[in-house]
Amino acid sequence: STLEDNNTNNGTQTLKLTSGSVAINAGNTSPNGEVAVPTEDQRGFDRNGETDIGAYEYQGATEIAERETVTPSKFELFQNYPNPFNPTTKITYVIASPDLSGRGNLSNGQQQIASSQAPRNDSSVQVSIKVYDALGREVATLVNKKQSPGNYSVQFNANNLPSGVYFYTLSSGDFTNVKKMILMR
Repeated sequence: STLEDNNTNNGTQTLKLTSGSVAINAGNTSPNGEVAVPTEDQRGFDRNGETDIGAYEYQGATEIAERETVTPSKFELFQNYPNPFNPTTKITYVIASPDLSGRGNLSNGQQQIASSQAPRNDSSVQVSIKVYDALGREVATLVNKKQSPGNYSVQFNANNLPSGVYFYTLSSGDFTNVKKMILMR
């Protein structure tokens, strides 16, 4: 047997490794055949003469820090990846928080207050992502719905389109951005 059974007088059993054990972390065998058992556990604490049977040592819970939720402050449209692509590509974009105060900025830096507009409780905005060919013809609508502020991505499958240059647009309210992508077969 590779374990030695030591009975104690309180009714519990203590199992300890013997030199023939094949358990994980059983210790290193010295030239004279004795097993050298580590005197510290994985955290560096003294074992106080106790033998580790080697299968597992509890390391304690991993601390998980909470991440702060950040609402995007501007719209962004990123370059598709991969580009050139065949036949699918991923388009990533960011939807910003709408102006909840009913205020807009004028070009001279003054603020315009729309007194008839009440603050909105719904933070979602209408978002549209469309794909056009080189002649400006719409070939696909990838997104056409209300979305809350955040980071998004959409897959574009161009299986039914010929090779060539295409353009994709992100439109939401007054924001519009266009990027170029290449379908290469």
